[in-house]
Amino acid sequence: MESDHQSVDPDMGLFSDDATGPLILPARLDTSASSDLVTDLKLREKSNLVLEGAQVEFFGAQCLEVLLNAKAYWEQNSKTMEIKDPSPALTKDLRQFGLELQDLQSGDAG
Repeated sequence: MESDHQSVDPDMGLFSDDATGPLILPARLDTSASSDLVTDLKLREKSNLVLEGAQVEFFGAQCLEVLLNAKAYWEQNSKTMEIKDPSPALTKDLRQFGLELQDLQSGDAG
């Protein structure tokens, strides 16, 4: 029986293949994770978006740009984008960019 989620190296985290469930962000959101992040976001572009941030240990500028663009897209399409259970590292890295969690959320989530 096939799993509903694809497995990735545990250090990289999981990206859900299920476009209706939350997108589980990997431990490292660096340049190498950005293209997978874009792909997973595109799978969810027609619905409200929930990102699970508990595993994030590093959040880099390229993935920040991806998520800021995603927020603008979701807002333009009257959808919500929410980050649930942000890790302390995610919150800290956002603050180093001069942002808060709500800066990456849209609609009722923000």
